[in-house]
Amino acid sequence: VIDTLLANKPNKWMLIAIAGSNKANEGQLEIVFKRSKSYEVLSNLAGNPKTPAHILEALFKDHKDEVCENTKIPRKLVSKITQAKKLSKKIQESCCFLARNPALSDKKDQLMLAKMMSNPENLFLNPNLHGEVFEYLWISGVTEWAGHFADSKNFRKKHAMMMLASDDMMIRAAVVGSRYA
Repeated sequence: VIDTLLANKPNKWMLIAIAGSNKANEGQLEIVFKRSKSYEVLSNLAGNPKTPAHILEALFKDHKDEVCENTKIPRKLVSKITQAKKLSKKIQESCCFLARNPALSDKKDQLMLAKMMSNPENLFLNPNLHGEVFEYLWISGVTEWAGHFADSKNFRKKHAMMMLASDDMMIRAAVVGSRYA
């Protein structure tokens, strides 16, 4: 169906739909990228996990949030962000999306973001957050949203004990709902 639509010179709305479709393949997404420079089309391409890496890299400048939220964000872009000496305000905002992204699974990258971000609590929403990064955040006094770590595959009994010592009832309640209750 998508090939037929692309062969018949689709309008902007069809291109928007194809760009965001999980049914579209890389070749079809390449065609959409070449045919349209519409903000909506490019935004959907930036968020589509099937979009080829080189297109995501090209879209990063103008669609940082969507690319940072994409579960297939190229490693090169993650490194570009985590290796920066200082994060601009716009990158800080986009880092919130990257911090939550399960694709950010490298402990070193998570720790770099934890140290550089103005809102590192977003890392607690990452299902692949490493225990050592949780501990760094906790010891640094970053506890807002910490209860979400109780759902992480890396949540351990020592983390449960740390959280149970909190004055925050919501954090303690998260432990009660965890596998260490």
